[in-house]
Amino acid sequence: MSTQTKPSDAAPEDDFTRWQKKFDVALERPDRLKAWRTLIDHHRCDPHALKSALYYAAYHLSGAQECPREWGAYARVRKTIFNQLSELRESLRELSSLIVGRERIVSFLLSFYGVKKEYVIFFKKFPKLLGRLEMVLMVLLLPPEKRNQLRAMLIASGEALLHIYVEEATGRLFPAEAAVLLQAGAASYLLDRGPIYSAEAVSKRYQRYRKQEGEKKFDLDKATRLLVRQFRSEAPDIVLHKFIACSLAKRHGTVASGR
Repeated sequence: MSTQTKPSDAAPEDDFTRWQKKFDVALERPDRLKAWRTLIDHHRCDPHALKSALYYAAYHLSGAQECPREWGAYARVRKTIFNQLSELRESLRELSSLIVGRERIVSFLLSFYGVKKEYVIFFKKFPKLLGRLEMVLMVLLLPPEKRNQLRAMLIASGEALLHIYVEEATGRLFPAEAAVLLQAGAASYLLDRGPIYSAEAVSKRYQRYRKQEGEKKFDLDKATRLLVRQFRSEAPDIVLHKFIACSLAKRHGTVASGR
C-alpha cells in the first residue's frame, strides 16, 4: 500500500471525485487511452458509467487488501470472547450454587429485593443464552483458506460491475481493455498490490464469480445485471455504483456502501 493519502481517507462524499481526478491523469498513458477509446468511441459506453464501474472495482480491491488485518483482529477478539464466556459461565455457576442454610443466596436476594419476574427469568436463562452465543461464535469461524476465498470473491465482485455494464452496453465482453482500465483504476486509488491484470486473469476472475454466484440462493450477478439495465433505461441522476449499492441495499434492507 502506498504511503500517500488514499482517496478513502478523505470525506466519503469526496472519494469518487478525488479518484476520478487521478484516473483522468492515469488515462494519459497511451495503452490506457487506447483501451478507454475502444469502449467509449467505438462501442459507445457512457464515460461516466464506465468510470463509476472502475471506481467500484478499485473500492472493493481496497477493502480486500484491508481484509488480512481486519480478519486477524476478528480472530483475536473472537478468541477473547470465548475465554470470557467460559469464565463468566463458571462464575455464574459458582454464584448460583452458594447456599446459606438451606436457601441459595441468589434466590434469597432476588426475593428480598423484589426483582421483577421477567428479570428473574432472564437471570435463570442467561447461562443457556451464553451457550447459544458460544454456538453462534463457533459457526462464525474464518479459517485461513476461507479468508483467501472471500478476499478473491470481494475483488471479483468489484470487477463484475464493469464487465456487466460493458456487456450490456456493447453486447460482448472486452477482457483486454477491461484489464488495462482496471489496473489504471487501482493505481488511481493508490493501490500497488493488486491482483494480476491480464485479459486471461481478469476473465477467469469474472467466470469464477459468475459460477459461484449462480450456485447461491441470491444470484448477485443476475440482480446486478437487471439493475444495470434499469440504470441504462432510466438514466437516473446518480452515478452507477451508487445506484447499484442503494438498490441492492433497499432490496435486502442493508446499509449501502457505494460511497
